[in-house]
Amino acid sequence: MSFTFIRFMKACEAQGLSRDSLPYKGILQPYLAWYALTGCFVMTFVGGYTVFLPGKWDVPSFLFSYTMIGIFPILFVGWKLLKRTKWLKASEVDLYKDVDEIEEYTRNYVPLPPKNTFYWMLDKFFD
Repeated sequence: MSFTFIRFMKACEAQGLSRDSLPYKGILQPYLAWYALTGCFVMTFVGGYTVFLPGKWDVPSFLFSYTMIGIFPILFVGWKLLKRTKWLKASEVDLYKDVDEIEEYTRNYVPLPPKNTFYWMLDKFFD
């Protein structure tokens, strides 16, 4: 998700779309996205470190912790080759597709009243 946000911000920058024109703007972005991406990358490799401690080797634990590190790139490249998708440059990304439909939906949106007290509290908390 962080990588997707970083690429989105690169596309906005390349096409001259200001963050201030977006409806929501996260604080300390894109720096927190880079921090999250780095943290996820590090945790990918150290999440199963206990399997490497003396006397703790366990094949199922190793496979559970580290199999996806090898499988994900294979699936990603396989998808790219099979579906013949291409990696878009930041200047080629279509940031305006379906914007009119989204704005139309937003204009016509009618919020439903909360079903119960719990939903009412959630609405108050997140609004």
